[in-house]
Amino acid sequence: MRHDQELGTGEFSVVPMDDATDVAEIPVTRVDTIVQQEDLPQPTVAKIDVEGAELQVLDGGEETLYSCRELFIEVHTDHVDVDEVISRLTDAGFDVTTLKERGNTEFLWATTPGAESSPQ
Repeated sequence: MRHDQELGTGEFSVVPMDDATDVAEIPVTRVDTIVQQEDLPQPTVAKIDVEGAELQVLDGGEETLYSCRELFIEVHTDHVDVDEVISRLTDAGFDVTTLKERGNTEFLWATTPGAESSPQ
């Protein structure tokens, strides 16, 4: 959906929206599948910004994402229970910190114990 007809502005979501003007079907591939099929190296840091599909990404990337040293996750709390995201991450061994809250969005930083970097 584009607001004010300005290029580069708008809002996109994988969850139904009452005021959606356009709907597109997008093929989906699991993170773990992409890493395996393309023989990619395991990442050490990842950012998840998926407009309401945070839990699905965690489900489809358990092998890849849970081996990262750090994860930065933008959680859209109007569509996703942030406590569920935090619970999955802590169950996988991450320490989770809320970096910022803005409207219906929480920005999480998940680190494995001993990760020495810090976001600025």
